[in-house]
Amino acid sequence: MAQRDYKAFLEKWLTRFLLEDDPIKAMLEWLLAELMKVEAEAKVGAPKGKHSRERKTYFSGYRVRKLHSRMGTVYRVIPKLRKGGYVPFFLVTRKRSEAALISLVQEVSTVIQFLPLSVIEKLPPFGFMFAPFRARGSNRL
Repeated sequence: MAQRDYKAFLEKWLTRFLLEDDPIKAMLEWLLAELMKVEAEAKVGAPKGKHSRERKTYFSGYRVRKLHSRMGTVYRVIPKLRKGGYVPFFLVTRKRSEAALISLVQEVSTVIQFLPLSVIEKLPPFGFMFAPFRARGSNRL
């Protein structure tokens, strides 16, 4: 009996997603929303709208953030908390990787500034990105 109920539940959800224009993106949006809900409620200590003695803070509105993925841009409504703040784990890891990439680009651009033009011209194909930034009449970037 329980297995039959489980099958009906899955059929209901899958048909809901299949009716969307992009079913995979709809599944991603739903999954992210559920993960944020569980994570935020764990940080607060109680579900939204429920009273509890274990509650640490309260929900205080929402903010919109966009998440770029291979399936396209997904706009997420992220809950705000009165104390402590909340950032979903899938946005934090992305910010770390972006910060690492930015620091790498800054380091490379610092090194490239002090290379002679003859060395820059011998760089592999990615070297063409730095050519437009060269000062006129200068052999340095």
